[in-house]
Amino acid sequence: MDAPTSPHSPNETNGTASGFQVEELELADVAKLLRELEGADLAARGVEGKLDNVIARLDDLLGSLEGAAGQTESLESPGQKETDNLKP
Repeated sequence: MDAPTSPHSPNETNGTASGFQVEELELADVAKLLRELEGADLAARGVEGKLDNVIARLDDLLGSLEGAAGQTESLESPGQKETDNLKP
């Protein structure tokens, strides 16, 4: 007769070296993912800072355009008032 066989393969047993290796691999994967997340977070913060600068510059440009539009309106208004004074 054949020798009895175990229903579990050596890799499936708990507390063996191979079981701990699987756990160590999982911890290494988690550590790698955490490092990648930290790197992605730093990159996102850098992009966020650049976008904040772009928004600030756009606000400045908009303010300049609004100021220029206000000056144009004030220049047109006196001319219109002069023509109003010419009416009988």
